[in-house]
Amino acid sequence: MSETLTVKENDIFLVSDPLGDIPADGGLAVGLFYRDTRYLSLYEFSINGKRPVILTSSAEHNFMSNLQFANPRLDLPDGRVVLPDTVSIWRNRFIDGALYERVGFHNYNLFPVTVRVRLRFGADFRDMFEVRGFVRRAAPPAALEPRVQGRRVILGAIGQDGTERRTRVTFLDGDFAPEFTLSQELLPVAVAPAATVPDATAPATTVPQPVWVVEAAFDLLLPPGRPVFFTLEVAPEMARPPGQEPFEVRVQRLQRDYEAWLSQGTEFWSDHEVWNRFVRRSLVDLRLLAENTPFGPLIDAGVPWFACPFGRDLAITAWQTLMFRPDLAVAALRFLAHYQGRKVDDFTDEEPGRIMHELRRGELAALGIIPHRPYYGSIDATPLFVVLLAETVRWTGDIGLAAELFENATRAIEWVEKYGDKDGDGYVEYLTRSPRGIKHQGWKDSEAPILDEHGKPVEPPIALAEVQGYVYAAYQAYADLLEWLGRAGAAGFRARAADLARRFNRDFWVEDGGFFAIALDAAKRPVATLASNPGHCLWAGIVDRDRAVALAERLLQAERFCGWGLRTLSSRVPGFNPMSYHNGSVWPHDNSLIAAGLKRYGLSEQANLVIGQVFDAAQTFRYLRLPELFCGFTRDRRYYSAPAEYPLSSTPQAWAAGTALSFCQTILGIRPDGMRDRLDLNPTLPPWLNEVMVRRLRVGRAELDLRFRRANGRTTTEVLGIRGTIDIRWPGSASF
Repeated sequence: MSETLTVKENDIFLVSDPLGDIPADGGLAVGLFYRDTRYLSLYEFSINGKRPVILTSSAEHNFMSNLQFANPRLDLPDGRVVLPDTVSIWRNRFIDGALYERVGFHNYNLFPVTVRVRLRFGADFRDMFEVRGFVRRAAPPAALEPRVQGRRVILGAIGQDGTERRTRVTFLDGDFAPEFTLSQELLPVAVAPAATVPDATAPATTVPQPVWVVEAAFDLLLPPGRPVFFTLEVAPEMARPPGQEPFEVRVQRLQRDYEAWLSQGTEFWSDHEVWNRFVRRSLVDLRLLAENTPFGPLIDAGVPWFACPFGRDLAITAWQTLMFRPDLAVAALRFLAHYQGRKVDDFTDEEPGRIMHELRRGELAALGIIPHRPYYGSIDATPLFVVLLAETVRWTGDIGLAAELFENATRAIEWVEKYGDKDGDGYVEYLTRSPRGIKHQGWKDSEAPILDEHGKPVEPPIALAEVQGYVYAAYQAYADLLEWLGRAGAAGFRARAADLARRFNRDFWVEDGGFFAIALDAAKRPVATLASNPGHCLWAGIVDRDRAVALAERLLQAERFCGWGLRTLSSRVPGFNPMSYHNGSVWPHDNSLIAAGLKRYGLSEQANLVIGQVFDAAQTFRYLRLPELFCGFTRDRRYYSAPAEYPLSSTPQAWAAGTALSFCQTILGIRPDGMRDRLDLNPTLPPWLNEVMVRRLRVGRAELDLRFRRANGRTTTEVLGIRGTIDIRWPGSASF
C-alpha cells in the first residue's frame, strides 16, 4: 500500500493518509472499520480553510499514532498575518472501543490568534469486500440523514440485511460550540481489486456514491504560549461501549497492556540491537492484530484487507510463534475446532471435518451474497490444523489439550481422505464448487498463481506439492496424538505417511531439473515449474534426504534468490513478474517455512542465508515491519537498491509478523518434546549474531534460561537456569 497510518485495537481499526485524514478523493482502503464495515469514509481537518503542514507522522507504537504539524500562512480578518511555522498543531489518536483523537495547538506568536477549525465527516458503511473490489448487485445501504444532538452527530444507514449501522461523533471537551452543517455530496469511492475477491473489477475504478457529509466548524482562541486542545470520540455504535475513562487513563492502560503482552512470553535478547527491534516489532504487531474472543487472543490475518480470522493464516502464524506465545496456538486451535465443517454446502465449500478458510461479519456475508460465513475454500488449513495441534502439545506437554481436540483432529484426517482426495489417487487436490468460491485454494490463491513451464495458467483440479507435504506431516502428527493418548493405530498412520512420501518423491520429482514440480495438474502430469511451494515440503519432512540437498541448491540459485529473500517463482519461468502477487514476489512467511525446512535437513548455513536476506529487507521498511509481500526485484548493490513494497500488501500482517519469531527458533535449532520432558538444540548463529540469550522458554513442565555464543565459526550453548524437569541435548553435549 501507499504510505498510511494504522492503529487497531481488538476489532476496530483506522487507516488514514499520512496527514491523519480520510480523504474524499477516493483513496484506497482508508477509513474507520469495524467487523468488515467502514464506519467512517471521510474525515478531513483544516484551519482557516487550509490543511496544516505536516512535519512528522508515526504509528510506530501500534496503539497510538502521533502527528505533528505547523500552520501555513494565515490571513486573519483584522488584517494581521500569522506567519508559517508559528503555531504548532498535533493530533494524537488511539482506539479503545472507539476512535479517540486529541487535537492540540500551541501558539508561539506574541499575540493571540483565533483559528477557524473545520472537520468534515462522512460514512458510506460499505462492506470491506466492496472496498476490496466486489461489485454489489443488490442495492447499497440506505443512508439516513444525520442527527445532531448538542455536541454530537450520528451518521447512519440501514443495510439490506435489515441492520441499522451508526457512527457517533462526539466532541468530549473544548470551550466552543460546534456548528454542524449537513449536506449530501457525490463523493468518489475508489475500488481496489484485490487478488482473491470474486467479481472484482479490474482495473481499479472510482465509483461516485452519494454520502451524507457533516461539517463541524468552530473558532478557537489560541493565547500566546499556552496549549489549547479538544478531544473527539468516533464510535461505531455496534462495537463494545467505550465507557467513560479520561483520555490519559485510556492511553496509559493501552501502554500497560502492550507491556504485559511482551512480558508474558519468552524473552529474547541478542548483541544485535536491530535484530532485537525486529523481534520486538513482530511481537507488538501480533498484539495489534489480536482480537479478544471467548477462545483467547485470536490473530487477525492482516490490515486493511484481512482484519478477520483465516484458517490457514491462524495455523501458520500460531506455529511460527509457539516458541514465544503458545497461548496463541491454543486459542487458534479452539476457534478453528469450533467452526470445523459439519455438513456439505456447495455455496460455502463446507464439508464435514474441513477447517474454515475465512470468516467475514459484514452485510454481504449476512445476506449470503458472499459465502464467507464462514467460507471453507482452503485445501491446506485442514491438515495444518492437525500439525499445529500436535506441535502445540509437543511444546506445552498439555495432554488435556490433545484429548480435548482429538475428535476434531480425527474428523480433519477423515476429511483429507474422503473429501480432500477427490479422485482416490492418494493425493489431495482442490476444486471449488461455489459460484463465488476461491478458484485456487492453496496459499497462492490469486487468479492465476500456478503457471506451467510455458507460463500458461494451470486450471484446477490441482494437487499442490506443499499440500502433500502438509498431509504427510498431518499423518505423522495424528500418529503422535494416538500414541500420547494411548490409542491404537499410530503405526498405520506412519505407514500411510511413508507411502505418501515414497509416491511424492517419485511423482513430483523433475529429474532433469533437480527440483520438485509445483503441482500435478488435472491429468496428474507434473507441472515442472520451479517455485517456492516445494520448499514447504522440506518443512513438512516429506522430501528424501538426498533430494533435499538438490532442492536447496536450486532454490538458492540467483534465479530464485533475489538478494532480499526467495521469490515465489523462478525468474526463468515465462510469466515471471516481480511485481505480481504470487508469480515472482517475495513473501516473508514463505521464506520462514523454507528456512525452517532447510534447518530440519541440517542445512543451517543455507537457512541462515535466507534469514539474513529477509532481515536485510526488513531494515528498509518503516518500523522494521515486514509487509505481507514485496516485489521480487533483484538486489543491485552497485546502486544501493531497496525492496519495493507490493502496492496492495497488507501491513501489518500476521504471518509476516510471525516470521521474525520463526527465524529465532530456526537459528537456535530448537526442537521441543514436552511430552517426554526433552529439548533438542542445534544452534548455528549467523555471522551477524555473536550472542543470544533466551529467558522463560517454556517446554512441557520446565522453564529455561539459555545463552548461545558464536566464536571461531562454532556456536556454543550454556544453560543459565532451569525451573522444572527437562533433558536438554545439543551436538557434542551429554544429557543435561
